[in-house]
Amino acid sequence: MLYHWCDDNLSDKDPKLVIDFERSLSMGSRANRVGERWNQMGCEEKSSVIQEEIKRVSKLPSNSVYAVHRLKVLNKINELLSVQRTLSQEKELELLFTQLSL
Repeated sequence: MLYHWCDDNLSDKDPKLVIDFERSLSMGSRANRVGERWNQMGCEEKSSVIQEEIKRVSKLPSNSVYAVHRLKVLNKINELLSVQRTLSQEKELELLFTQLSL
């Protein structure tokens, strides 16, 4: 059963759905905190975080679709971090990075 995201009355809904909804809300606020933290990091620290994530994902099964995709994304981020950019390009890139969960 699907519910519209702005359905106010969750009390008569399946308790598991309510818990999942609340969990997704808290994950959204976590993403905001992570995005803020990412913006405060220096270039070397960002590269270090990306390298650690690459190491972690590399330990996953090589036939995992998630792992293959995640490695592609991480390698692209690594590449983008190493390219020199204008200030406007830098801001645009930061906006993209804050939307990712690393």
